[in-house]
Amino acid sequence: MRNPTRATILAYDPGTVRMGQAVMEFDLINFEIIQIHHSLINVEKLPTLDHEVRIHGELHARILAAARHVESVLRWSKPICLAYENNFMNIKAPSAYGPLVALEMAVKIHASYYDPQLPVNLWVPSQVKKAIGTRRSLTGKMGKEEVLLAFSKCAEITHHLDCPIEEINHNTIDAICIAYAQLCAFRNTPTPTRIVTGK
Repeated sequence: MRNPTRATILAYDPGTVRMGQAVMEFDLINFEIIQIHHSLINVEKLPTLDHEVRIHGELHARILAAARHVESVLRWSKPICLAYENNFMNIKAPSAYGPLVALEMAVKIHASYYDPQLPVNLWVPSQVKKAIGTRRSLTGKMGKEEVLLAFSKCAEITHHLDCPIEEINHNTIDAICIAYAQLCAFRNTPTPTRIVTGK
């Protein structure tokens, strides 16, 4: 039974090879973080169905396996929303865009199997970077190093990590940041408890 004073955000940094996953539990009264569970999901090792591989190919089967994994995590974590990085075209890997779009659609479908009314909130990287206070470098960059620096300075997050930051993969760090951006959005809502609980 869900604790009426607590809520959970499930967040993903998506990928067809690796996905960052974060489950952030927070207090509905003061919107402070209670705990963070995080992990790196190796999509290539998720169980696939033989007929999916045989008929549609290995990439198709991996996408469906990832979506099924998300649905299973939804069922045990029981979040009030799914926070998900919005797809964007990476000029260094343009061929990855299509599979990421397909993965997003599959995840949304499987999320609807869990709860047809569950919000799936898409976050663009610039919004997430702003939420954790990422600053541009002297050369104007706001890449992974700048995100990591901002992440390491966010005591509200680091206080709840169960291992050193150096041991956390950058995909997982991104997922935690996405969950944090979603939490900040709830805090900045005029009536956040009503938005979260529907009451």
